[in-house]
Amino acid sequence: MVFSTAGITYSFGAVRAEKRHSAFSNKPRNARILLETEEGWQFQDQVLQVRSPTRQWLIRFVNDPWFPTFGAFMVFLNLIAMCFRRYDSTPAELKRIDYAEVAFTLYFLLEIGIRIAGHRSWGQFWKKKSNVFDLFLAITTTVLLLPQIHHWDWFRYLTVFQVMRSYRMIPAIPGVRDLMVMMSVCA
Repeated sequence: MVFSTAGITYSFGAVRAEKRHSAFSNKPRNARILLETEEGWQFQDQVLQVRSPTRQWLIRFVNDPWFPTFGAFMVFLNLIAMCFRRYDSTPAELKRIDYAEVAFTLYFLLEIGIRIAGHRSWGQFWKKKSNVFDLFLAITTTVLLLPQIHHWDWFRYLTVFQVMRSYRMIPAIPGVRDLMVMMSVCA
C-alpha cells in the first residue's frame, strides 16, 4: 500500500492536535495551537477568550450583514438631505439642513465608534481600508461642525468630505458586492 507524504503529514498532525503532544512521544507539550479563523490565523487561546456578554453582542451586531446595509442607507439619506440646499434657500431652510447634517455627522461618528468596539481586536479594525477611511471621514466631518469653520470662504468646498461617504453605497448593490467578493478571491 502506498501512502502519500500529504496523508502521512495529515495523520501526524491530527494525532498531535488530538493529544497535544508529539506523535512519537507521550510527553505533553505546552505548544500553542494556530487556527485559521475568519479574521485570519490566530492562536487557539486568543480565539477562545471569554468576553463579556455585552462585547459578544456588540461583535455579533457589527458583523451582522444588515449593519453595513443600514449604514449605506443612512449615507443615501444624508445625500438626499444635502440636495435640499439651494442658493435661494431661506435662512430657516438652511438652519433645518444644517441640523440634519449635524445629526448625520454625529450618527456616523457614533457608528464608527461602534464599529471600532465591535471588532474582535484593535488590529482587526485597522486591516480594512474602509474602516480607516470611514474613521478619517467621521473625524473630518465632525471638525467641520465647528462654527468658526463655517465662516471661512472656502467652507463650501470642504463639504466634499460629506459627499465622499457615498462610496459606501457601492458595495450595498448586490451585483456589485458579488463582483467585489469574486475579485478579492481572484487577487
